[in-house]
Amino acid sequence: MSTKKTIAAAQSDQAAHTTNLPCECCVPTPDPVGRAADRASFPHEGPWPSARRNLMVSKAAEERLGSLFGPLEGVVHETRSWLIYVEVHLRGAVPEKDYPFVDLHTAGMSQRPMNNPEGRRQGLPLHAELTMRFPDAWCEGESLLKTISRPEKRWPVLWLRALARLPHERNSFLERGHVVTFPEGEYEGCPFNGALMADALWNDDMAVGPYIREDMAAVELLQVVPLLPSETAFAQRNCVDHLVKRLEAADAHETVRLDRAPVI
Repeated sequence: MSTKKTIAAAQSDQAAHTTNLPCECCVPTPDPVGRAADRASFPHEGPWPSARRNLMVSKAAEERLGSLFGPLEGVVHETRSWLIYVEVHLRGAVPEKDYPFVDLHTAGMSQRPMNNPEGRRQGLPLHAELTMRFPDAWCEGESLLKTISRPEKRWPVLWLRALARLPHERNSFLERGHVVTFPEGEYEGCPFNGALMADALWNDDMAVGPYIREDMAAVELLQVVPLLPSETAFAQRNCVDHLVKRLEAADAHETVRLDRAPVI
């Protein structure tokens, strides 16, 4: 097939799958990190500089996020690290405070600033950490540490590690509204293939906001919202605001539920 025919076929395919919505903003938005998070294991490329745990980074995340979410039940460390050392903090539910959720968040992504030139010009946070939230029922009565040791429930830790390292590998950045794709069917027990970056929320949908470390770095907390295949495809064809509204209407924008129906 000639190059012209290939381009025409691609344009025709895109037009056939574009959803007509009542606004003029529904055009594909370039993702600065691309279709990227396909390496959750140690990469063969390199050489990548090894990284050690930064106690200041870990302590700042533990203190700030510990004041917002549940008690610390454990920390998942890396046996090998490159570029940054990503540890995952596990926080349990607090039934007496009507907080039936468990949270997993990174401490280490903010070891290095992200490469966001526009953010530098506007004085926005260039450091970030990530969080994911599950209902307490996801643990099925087990401890959170034991839950994520099961092969079918290990994928959130692998996702968080891959996403935390992604902007540093690509010399780019992640911010709210970005969608990163994962290989479909790559992770046992995971029905999702896309990750939407959103504001981390707490206490009646209030955004967490950035926190300041002792080195004066402003660290933003981003919520990782897993997307089902139809939702990922929608986000790649249209502005993500429409998807966010549908996720919010289905109460699927904050807590990960594996058995939820697609909103698209």
